[in-house]
Amino acid sequence: MRKFVLSILLMLITFGFSFADGGVDFSGDVEAVVGASAHWRDRDAYKGHFTLGDAFFTGKLDAYYNNFSGYANFSFIYNGVELLNTISDFDKKTKVRNFGYRSFAMNEAWIDYSGAFWGIRVGRQKAAWGKADGVDITNVLCPSDMSSFAAITSDNSKLGVDALRFSLNGNSFTADAWWIPFFTPAKLPLDEGNILRKLLVPDTVDFPIPAMNTTLVLPVKIKEFEKPKASIKNGEYGLKVSGYFSALDVSLYGFYGWDDVPLLNYSITFSAPQFPYPAMPNGMVISGEYKRMAMLGADAALPIGPTVLRLETAYFPKRHFQKSAESILSGGGEFSEQHNELAALVGIDWMPEGWTFTAQYHFDRVYGDLKQLERTDKFTHGATLSASRNFLNETLEAGLSFAVNFDDFDTMFAPSVKYSVSDQTSVSVGAYIFLAGPGGRTGEYGKYKNLSTFYLKGKYSF
Repeated sequence: MRKFVLSILLMLITFGFSFADGGVDFSGDVEAVVGASAHWRDRDAYKGHFTLGDAFFTGKLDAYYNNFSGYANFSFIYNGVELLNTISDFDKKTKVRNFGYRSFAMNEAWIDYSGAFWGIRVGRQKAAWGKADGVDITNVLCPSDMSSFAAITSDNSKLGVDALRFSLNGNSFTADAWWIPFFTPAKLPLDEGNILRKLLVPDTVDFPIPAMNTTLVLPVKIKEFEKPKASIKNGEYGLKVSGYFSALDVSLYGFYGWDDVPLLNYSITFSAPQFPYPAMPNGMVISGEYKRMAMLGADAALPIGPTVLRLETAYFPKRHFQKSAESILSGGGEFSEQHNELAALVGIDWMPEGWTFTAQYHFDRVYGDLKQLERTDKFTHGATLSASRNFLNETLEAGLSFAVNFDDFDTMFAPSVKYSVSDQTSVSVGAYIFLAGPGGRTGEYGKYKNLSTFYLKGKYSF
């Protein structure tokens, strides 16, 4: 309903601008990507199956009149992965109930007034906090889209939030205050048949019964997660203050809202007792709840000759963390614990002629006793590295991105080559290669090892 209201509101404003002395610009992209898994070990699960089969139409509408402006960004999406897998599945082992899905997404839709020193913006909008590249430290304002393989490998996987933003602008500073009255959670891969679902929730769990010397295999059912009620007291608030100086740029952040990923609760269901046998476990039910979260953060960018040094840190006081399934099922009632958390990143950008290099090191530290948590490591850390170069009068771009998790030494490689046929048309080939750590440790990237993908992408912009 909110998407519909925002769309109608912006269309009415746009028509008003078009009849006034302002203007209206329309642009967009048509994009298609196809990718197939080529994992060399798991022959039964994914090898040769399509992991990407998406077509996008994205429209962008800009309207402006004096100090007023309006903007909309919307997408029509077709995901045909199931259809492609049906075509390629010659041995008929996989049964597909439908042939892909179509969806409409209103990514952004806002109206804005900008004065000499202040401005106000209302509607669905996006903002990226922090100086990190591809790693979220202070970037907590907008939730993530983790609902598909196409979404998590996208360059922009953040969702818009319905908010009011008030801004102040000076010669060397800006300040943005956010009020988000309606909570928007992260999009999770919970649909039946989603290839990512089993990475979040298993289809079955083993339930040992030592007294009977047996282990039952219980089916898992997911209940709808409980969202915060839509009320003023459940709103979210954010503040960003930035200063721009000759030696460096600095930003300070504050956020009080909701963690956009739910914490899970586990319960066992039982069959009715049948004399002389007692009630037996016959399933597991997973429910979820979103918890309050606060964050204080800062970042800085310091130019040093041809390089830029980037620093970023965030502190989360008494953040809720997921307890392990074993500790929840053993009793106690609560399925989360509160702990203080500190995250930080240091990065460097170097851009010699024709090249772009980026390197980052990041860590996350949770304080207190974690023995009942799903997370067992107090300190986790990792690094990213990317390099790219342009050739043939900047019509050909070759790049390589690399990420490693130092806790389990699982890694991700993403080589790519992009050729610009014209200013509007480009063709890309590339891969997402996920590798587990020594001993099969999955960690952050290794859990996707069976979805390592080679892809072909085409894009037309107008």
